[in-house]
Amino acid sequence: IFINFHQLNAQSSLANSFQSPPDESRPWVFWFWINGNITQEGITADLEAMKDAGIGGVLWMEVSGSFWAPDGPIEPNSQEWHEAFQWAISESRRLGLQFDMTFNFGYGGGGPWITPENSMQKLVWTEHLIEGGKQYSISLNKPEVDRSQLKKFEEIWFRHDEQMNPKVRHMLDSVDSYRDIAVLAFLLPENEEASKYRIPELEFESGLKRNRKKGGFRMFPDIITPPREALISRDNVIDITKFMDNTGQLNWDAPKGKWQIIRFGHASNLQLTRPCPAHMIGLECDRLSKTGIEAHFDNFMKKIIERSGSNAGKSLTFAHIDSWEAHAQNWTATLPKEFEKRRDYNPIPWLPVLSGRIIGSPELSSRFLWDLRYTVSEMMLDNFVDRFKQLLKPHNIKLSIEAYGNMTNDNISYAGIADMPVSEFWAFGKKEFPSQVPSRNNYYTSSKVMSSASHTYGRPVTGSEAWTSDREWRDHPYTLKAQGDKMFCMGVNRMIGHLSAHQPYANMVPGLTHRKWGMHFNRFNTWWQYSRPWHNYLSRCQFMLQQGEFVADVIYWFGEGSPINVNDMDFQMPKGYDFDYASTEIVKQIQVRDGNLVLPSGMCYKYLLLPDHTRITLSMMKKIKELVDNGAKVIAQKRFIGSPSLADYPEGDNEIKKMVAELWDNHRVISGKTLDQVFAEVNLPPDFSGLELDFIHRKTIEEDIYFVANNKNERIEGIQCSFRVDNKTPELWNPETGEIRKLSGFSKKEGVINISLDFEPSQSWFVVFEKKATDNIPLATDNFPVIKELRIITGPWSVK
Repeated sequence: IFINFHQLNAQSSLANSFQSPPDESRPWVFWFWINGNITQEGITADLEAMKDAGIGGVLWMEVSGSFWAPDGPIEPNSQEWHEAFQWAISESRRLGLQFDMTFNFGYGGGGPWITPENSMQKLVWTEHLIEGGKQYSISLNKPEVDRSQLKKFEEIWFRHDEQMNPKVRHMLDSVDSYRDIAVLAFLLPENEEASKYRIPELEFESGLKRNRKKGGFRMFPDIITPPREALISRDNVIDITKFMDNTGQLNWDAPKGKWQIIRFGHASNLQLTRPCPAHMIGLECDRLSKTGIEAHFDNFMKKIIERSGSNAGKSLTFAHIDSWEAHAQNWTATLPKEFEKRRDYNPIPWLPVLSGRIIGSPELSSRFLWDLRYTVSEMMLDNFVDRFKQLLKPHNIKLSIEAYGNMTNDNISYAGIADMPVSEFWAFGKKEFPSQVPSRNNYYTSSKVMSSASHTYGRPVTGSEAWTSDREWRDHPYTLKAQGDKMFCMGVNRMIGHLSAHQPYANMVPGLTHRKWGMHFNRFNTWWQYSRPWHNYLSRCQFMLQQGEFVADVIYWFGEGSPINVNDMDFQMPKGYDFDYASTEIVKQIQVRDGNLVLPSGMCYKYLLLPDHTRITLSMMKKIKELVDNGAKVIAQKRFIGSPSLADYPEGDNEIKKMVAELWDNHRVISGKTLDQVFAEVNLPPDFSGLELDFIHRKTIEEDIYFVANNKNERIEGIQCSFRVDNKTPELWNPETGEIRKLSGFSKKEGVINISLDFEPSQSWFVVFEKKATDNIPLATDNFPVIKELRIITGPWSVK
């Protein structure tokens, strides 16, 4: 309760919008349609209930399969389905709701229209051992892809009475997607044990899987020591492709020695879309070729967009790529050509490395694998994600992405393509409140990484798949509030509640669900009709956290290569300071102004922090030297020893070492010190301090905006909080009520303003500093006056 309340800055648009948040700052929900259970009456009732409760938009998905409710009356992708979909878009426009459409049924991107040759591809091979010294005429077996996964897929994702779409089944059974790449031969070691040696965990090294435990930056020469005899000389690898005809018959006059012949090719990895209706299941589209996303767009999304007419770009404002569950691919038909263009050497002679052999040395083979993974990452971003964004642009539709998952790519660069990067966080545990302990399982780190991409690439909004859970119906706004506030402090500024299942049937309560997953943000939840004040609270927070620019002292370049995954990015700054992660392309855009690091997005940092490993490409080393030469303050965690790439080897390594010696040995970069030590040496105080409170700081031309949150279910009083702000006056903005008042009790000293604050359990405040001249007022005790009972009035009364 505030006494002596008055509204400041009555003409201030910031204050007015804080108290009455605009629609674009309101939270969204994931709106899941379940297995064809759809009615137009239910669509209207859902959307009207959302509007009444203060929701600003929906992110549509439809899931189907053996684990969900039985099939509904509307067959997905039928004429009736399209009519219902357009009804949902039109109703969203009528109600002023934004509509974000996931780009496929389920979690993938593909369907019956994706042919095997246009699907995700993988490298395959067969091996043949011969004794040389004579003419050979042998048939080389064509490599095959393991098809056992198809039977397992059908057992898991189909009901007992369901069948795969006949068109898809026919393609899988009859169409041969295999294409030859090359036939190579190399001399085997005399030592039999050495000839059997293979690179361990090859699927991780070759980009087919992401190693969740060991991350993406390990250089395997530091870990394995193959037998010396296992090393195959690069000069002993011979391309004999021209000696094989189109039937696979090899005619080759083999030199003396024991020769290993490998027939390399690529084929569909047979990855199917899921969880989606049985007749809509099909192959996932090729992620490394533009033809993959183009085929999917033309056969699915384009039809919906064109039917939406003038609603495209009005209510249908976004298309969405969800967290990656399609797994990885490491080849496509154009990869050799693109690899040579991007890495400046021919990958074909190095293909035996992808069969597990060591060519040249562990170091050289590792560099080739690094180059391959990096090339795959770049091709996926250019040919799939960016191409999809280009296809949407003529329709004025923006792209949202959960830029992470089970794949091999650079998640920061991936997020940078999105118009709205989206993170996620899970509510786990069976206690009264969800656990706030960060872990890989609850995707906590994704919020910091996605918001970093928003800041560095100049995207105003970071969404988050919020409160994904298996906590059944135990939660309500108060149990969720503190966890949401923590995500606000990590940079999220649009909550997308997970999830609101479409409720097509008025007589079915509590209604359909997305199995056990989600918080049940829908009109049949008992607290939904009382939820508008909470959504108003979220809207006020999100409006404020979308203003100005994020404030951070450090920009952290995590490194180059692939995979760079959110789950590996758990860096912690000293308490009270903040930072952003940066991709390689962002670091290349940094300019130095007055000793600060400035980005085209408008972000400004004091320090650049280099990666916690020892490899850097030559082009990036030149950029680091340029920044230092221009006066940038650069902090090194480790000393670079060379490049991770085979390109420019060994000359590039020699140049890198020279620049490292110049910068490190002459103390031109900061090394051998903790961040605490670095900040202490220049008397840089924390941006914020105050016990265990969480915070985030944004800055406009006129205001410094701090969001400060008590994430504990207990009241705390008289917390001494310090803010690195000078010559401004503090005000307390209450996001629960919209009330604003002056803080009369504060002190200023050496560029820091100190304020005593009280917090109710799980409460949060905005402390807003405006440019107003004030005297140095001593710290007072009346920021939170105690309300005292003066008189009990029992009879009639009047006020004069």
